[in-house]
Amino acid sequence: MPKWEQKLNKEEIKVYIKKDGSKIDKDNPYIKTEVVFNSYFLMEKIIKAIFVKENRIQWDKNILGLETKELSNGFSKIVYQLNKSPLNFANRDFVDKHVRFANNGVVYTYYSACPDSETLHPVPAKVERAKTIIGLQKMERRKSDGKIVYTMYMQGDLNMKQTTKLLGMFLPTGMQDWQRKL
Repeated sequence: MPKWEQKLNKEEIKVYIKKDGSKIDKDNPYIKTEVVFNSYFLMEKIIKAIFVKENRIQWDKNILGLETKELSNGFSKIVYQLNKSPLNFANRDFVDKHVRFANNGVVYTYYSACPDSETLHPVPAKVERAKTIIGLQKMERRKSDGKIVYTMYMQGDLNMKQTTKLLGMFLPTGMQDWQRKL
């Protein structure tokens, strides 16, 4: 089993990559991040900053579009996200299903690509459809110091060559910037 390669190791953020993917998909890198927020933060506000369009577009300049459709079960959503690509690549969009729930003060989110993404949201001109293979998030308050730990595992097919190399170049800096602005 391939090991995690650490790309960033700071007190408030750590980034790891498995170049050989996950058990689900061996062709695309698997990413793990751990972001630590100060103890005076509220988990509810962090969740709103990440997942509510009006909040996210204020601080995340790589998001060009974000739409959310609540499903009738009360804990699932369909999320459309249009991301600005680095360099001269076409922008990428995703159509994912999200399931979020809380248990004993821990918030969990599972997400993956919708199989009928073209029907739910046609691909705009000059945009490439990317696909989330699997995404898992866990947010909890650490008992030892009260800080909030946000752990994310994510694997996606960005529909481009050199994905691992590009992730290695842009992900650590991007996640640091993301944590600082959030």
